[in-house]
Amino acid sequence: MWHFEYAIPSFMILAVILLHFFTSQHISVRVQKVFFAVLYVEFFTILIDIVSSYFCDHFEHFSYELLVFISLLFYILFLLRSYVFFIYSYVLSNRAIRLKKERVILATIPLIILEAFAISSVVNKYIFYIDENGFNKSRYYYAIYICLFFYVILSIVVAIFNRKKFYRKKYFAYTILFNMALFIGGIVRILIPNYLLMDTTCVLVILMIYLCFENPELYIDRRTSSFNYSALNALLFDDRAINRTSIKGFYLRNYREFHSFTEDNLVDELLRAVANALKIYGKTRNIFYIRRGGFIVCYKEQKDFGQVQKEVTRYLEDYKRMHDIKIRTDLAIIELDEELAGLPVSTKVELIKDVYDSRYNMAAFDRILISVDDYNKSKRELEIKSEIEWAIDNNDVEIYIQPIVETKNKKVVGGELLTRIKRDNGSLLMPGEFISVAERYGLMNKIGYIVFSKACKYIKENDLKASGIEWLNFNISPSEFLREDLSSSLCEVTNKYGVDRNFIHIEIVEEFVEDFLRFKNEISKVHRFDFNFVLDDYGVGYSNLMRLNEINFINIKLDKSLVRAYCDSGNLIVAIMIKAFKELGYELTAEGVESEDMVRKMTDLGVDYIQGFHYSKAVPVANFLDMVKEINTK
Repeated sequence: MWHFEYAIPSFMILAVILLHFFTSQHISVRVQKVFFAVLYVEFFTILIDIVSSYFCDHFEHFSYELLVFISLLFYILFLLRSYVFFIYSYVLSNRAIRLKKERVILATIPLIILEAFAISSVVNKYIFYIDENGFNKSRYYYAIYICLFFYVILSIVVAIFNRKKFYRKKYFAYTILFNMALFIGGIVRILIPNYLLMDTTCVLVILMIYLCFENPELYIDRRTSSFNYSALNALLFDDRAINRTSIKGFYLRNYREFHSFTEDNLVDELLRAVANALKIYGKTRNIFYIRRGGFIVCYKEQKDFGQVQKEVTRYLEDYKRMHDIKIRTDLAIIELDEELAGLPVSTKVELIKDVYDSRYNMAAFDRILISVDDYNKSKRELEIKSEIEWAIDNNDVEIYIQPIVETKNKKVVGGELLTRIKRDNGSLLMPGEFISVAERYGLMNKIGYIVFSKACKYIKENDLKASGIEWLNFNISPSEFLREDLSSSLCEVTNKYGVDRNFIHIEIVEEFVEDFLRFKNEISKVHRFDFNFVLDDYGVGYSNLMRLNEINFINIKLDKSLVRAYCDSGNLIVAIMIKAFKELGYELTAEGVESEDMVRKMTDLGVDYIQGFHYSKAVPVANFLDMVKEINTK
C-alpha cells in the first residue's frame, strides 16, 4: 500500500515554484538552464511516481502492458533525476569554465548503463516485474539507489575539488548541504519506500537551491525592475552566455542633482521608465542597472544605439513633462574606442563601470568615449586590487593614528585611525591610492573589519585614557552602511575585546548616497549600540545641510580646503558657517592645519580641535603614545 500524504503536497509546492520561476525574468546563463532541467525532470518524476504507485495499488484495473510501461517510465526518470542533480552541482562549481565534453560523457556512462539495465527489465525482470499479485521488486532492484548514491558522492567530490571556483564561497557549503540531503533522502526511501519521501526530499532540495541560487528576485533591481549587478556578474561568469555579446553603457546626466531634489518615488519611476525604454528601443531584455542612474546593455545583434539614445531621451522628455520635472536630465552613452574592440566582454564591462563611477555626474557630455589611457588606468587599478586582496589574505593591513589636539589646552585628546596597505615587497599603499579601488570592488568592509579589530585589540592592550586620550575616530565608508550586518559586526568586535563603544567615534565621509533612507536606518541601528558619529571632510564632498539634521553627528570635521580658504584669505563664508555650526551645538575639528598661525586663526573662530601636520603626521600605532607624550609635554 502506497501513501501519498507527502508526495501530493510536495508536487503542489513544486508546481508553485515552477509557476513563479517561469513567469519571472531570468538571465540566460548555463546554470539556470540546467536548473530548468532539474525542475522539469523532478516535476515528471513525482507525477509518474504518484501515478505508478496508484496503478500498482489498483493493478487489477489496468492492463499488464500499462503497468509495465508506467513502472519502467518511473525508473527511467528516477535514474535521470540523480543525474540532473549531479549536473547542476557540477555546473554550479564550474560556471566560469567551459564544461569539458569528455568529462560530461564519462559521468553519463553510469546513467546510460543503468537506464539500459532498467529497460531490459521488461524482458529479464532484473529490477521489477508484474505478475498476478501486482508489482514486485527483483534481485537487482537496489541498483537504482546505487545510481543515486554514486551521483551524490560524485557531486560532493567535484564540489570539494572545485571549492575555490565557486562564484561565492557560501555556494560551496550550500552545494554540500543539498547533496547530503539527497543522500539522506535515498536512505529514507530504502527504509520506508511506501511513503514516497524521496520526492519530498527532492522538492526540499529544489526549494533550497531556489532560495539560495536561482530565485529570479535575487537578480532583479527593485527600483528599476531590470537586472541588477549580481545578474551582470552571473552573466560574465558564464563563458557560453557572454560569448559573442556586445555591450554599451548608458547613464542619466545630472542624476545626483535630480535624485537630491526629487521625491524618491519619482526617481524610481524615472529609472523604471529608462529601463523600459532601453528594452523597447534597444530590443533586448538584457538591461542591467549598475547604480547612480547607470545602465549596461548587452546585445547580440548590431544596433544603432545613437538612434536608441535619441528615442529614449525623447521618451524621457515626455515623461518629465507629464510629471512636471524641471531638472534637466537626459540619457548619455558610454562607448569604447575602436582600439579596445578586441578586449574580452568582462573587461569591457569593468571599464564602463570604472569610467562611469569616476565621471557619472559630468553633465556636459552626452557621450563618453573610453580611451586606451582609461584602459591602462583600469589595469593599474586591477593591480592595486590584487595588492589589497593580498594584504587582506595575509592580514597585512596596517593602522596608523594621527593625533587630534584640543584648542583650549593644546593637549592631545583623541586620534584618527588611518589605514595603510602593506604590499608583498614591504612598501605601503597610501589611502589616496587604494580607497577608491577598494570601494569599487567591495573590499572596504574587509579592510574595515581588520582595522577595527586591530584598533580594538590596541585599545584593550593600552591604557589610552591614562595618557589623556578620550576617543579614537574610525572611518567607515557610506557604502558600508548599506550592509545589514554592520551593527552586529561592530558589536561582535567590541564585545570580543571589551571596548567601551563610546570611546570609538565613527567618521563618515561626506558623500552622495543613492539609497539615503536605507543609509539613515542603518546609522540609527549602529547609534542604538552607543556608537557616536563624526562627519568627515565637510566642504569637499556632497554638502547637504538638511542631511546634517537627519543624522546625529557630535562633531563636524572641516576639510582642509575650507580651513586653508579662511586662513589664506579670511573667507567670510567659512567664518559664518563655523559660527552657525557652533550655534547649533556642534563641536568642530579643523583638518590640514600646518602652522601655528593656522592654529591661532581656527582657535579664534571657535574651532574645538585641531588635526594636521603642525602637530604630527599619522604615525604607526606602536608609536602613537610616544607621540602623544611628546606633544603634551611641549
